[in-house]
Amino acid sequence: MTFTFEQAWAYFSHRITEGKIPHRGTFTTRCPFHGDRTASMSVNLDKGGLWNCHACNIGGGIYDFESQMFPTRSANERWESIYKITGAEPSPSNQRFGWLEVFA
Repeated sequence: MTFTFEQAWAYFSHRITEGKIPHRGTFTTRCPFHGDRTASMSVNLDKGGLWNCHACNIGGGIYDFESQMFPTRSANERWESIYKITGAEPSPSNQRFGWLEVFA
């Protein structure tokens, strides 16, 4: 699923609690997945919320971020949370398979 700039901004504004998320295409922030002292994670909102932590060497899209934040949640729970935060609607292909997004 592809997210708009506004949906990606809403998601990361909700999930990254340290400081205010700037309303621009890309920004760096402290990674919530390790004891980050300096901003090592970059987020590209123009590309639907693609992120990468240069220290952890992990990254991906919004679903990947949600998976890192909540590894014990089911795929359905992750998607429900993402849709609630972003205001996005499940795509027809996602509805056909439940919440699960199929990656080729």
